[in-house]
Amino acid sequence: MKHKNTSSSSLIQADWQAPKHIRAFVTGKNNNKENLLNDFPVQWLEQVHGSEVYQLSSYKVASTPQADAIYTRLPEIVCGINTADCLPAFFTDIKGTEIAIAHAGWRGLAAGILENTVKCFQAPADQILVWFGPAIGPCHFEVGEEVREIFLDAASEHN
Repeated sequence: MKHKNTSSSSLIQADWQAPKHIRAFVTGKNNNKENLLNDFPVQWLEQVHGSEVYQLSSYKVASTPQADAIYTRLPEIVCGINTADCLPAFFTDIKGTEIAIAHAGWRGLAAGILENTVKCFQAPADQILVWFGPAIGPCHFEVGEEVREIFLDAASEHN
């Protein structure tokens, strides 16, 4: 899917077919994310480059969960992750009653973070929309043979 810059301040908003009340965006490092998100509560994660999905079921969470994706059915909440080189993946069902966001680095991708996120949804897979935000590309990052082998091993386990 494509994206659009909404201003010169490096705010990228998803251009996808999600219901109007569902918004996904990525800020540049110079944006003050707290000012952008002050209308709704935000649930952040302590990301660990794994495959764990935190299922948010309450507006009051005692501590910052350790996980690389967050899923919820709670209305009027923002789920937030931090990325640098890793891929942010935004999910919603076509009705907009379920949302998730995943922090998908190569370790999390190989471990199944995207698949684990989809498994949290009650909606059938064909009713889930996903928008992939910006991430590092091959012109700036090269993986070694050991990373390739990890993905090949993970693919053979799924077949």
